[in-house]
Amino acid sequence: MEKIEQPWEKKNLGVHSVEFRFDGTESIEKIGREILGEINFDYQLCRVPVGRMDIVYLLQDHGFRFAETSFELSADLKNLALPKAYERYEEYICYRKIEDGEEEKVYEAIRQGIFDTDKVYLDPFFKKEQSGIRFANWCQQEIESGKSTCYIVENNGMEIGFFLLKEISNKVSDSLLAGLYDAKKSLGLGFSVLYYPMLKAKEDGKKRIIAAVSSNNPASLRMHLELGYKVKNMSYVLVKHIKKE
Repeated sequence: MEKIEQPWEKKNLGVHSVEFRFDGTESIEKIGREILGEINFDYQLCRVPVGRMDIVYLLQDHGFRFAETSFELSADLKNLALPKAYERYEEYICYRKIEDGEEEKVYEAIRQGIFDTDKVYLDPFFKKEQSGIRFANWCQQEIESGKSTCYIVENNGMEIGFFLLKEISNKVSDSLLAGLYDAKKSLGLGFSVLYYPMLKAKEDGKKRIIAAVSSNNPASLRMHLELGYKVKNMSYVLVKHIKKE
């Protein structure tokens, strides 16, 4: 079991947050001793391996609520190809590295709530705008630290979305975050912000790309699978809010 304190969530969400990640070997007794009595954090999140329903039931008996199933995905880039259904768009869509000074419009689009299937967005305890602030802060931190590179996706010269790509190793990239701008979601171009990170990673010489998707966003999961991703791991995510006097 790994315990990760998350001080950054105080700025993002106004809560003292902690995450517990289980590896599946923990005993119910150990969880009872080390987690269920935790009162120092008012927002608690647990990631439970699929199959450990005994842990899920225990957590639910003590105030935790199911938030999502998290899917860890991976794709082999060797035979990457755009599905035929989307080939007709290929000549109109392109991506480019973000230019200095353009970052703020990406952050603002995120703050407007484009990630409306996020567990924080859907959590009635939080205000919906807090989810956008959280994602925007995360995106900004990734870009400013140089850990991730942001790219703009365009259709006929019109900006429709963005993606963040993070190098994990000389063979692997992480499609860390991708989104369509709200006004463009009706165009049927959602595949573009998921496919072009794959193409960019392959152009950079990567052999594999990874991503993470929530069960709260089945359309994204279907699209990832259609583009060639495979599910490598799954975990249940449960959360608990501690009301302090």
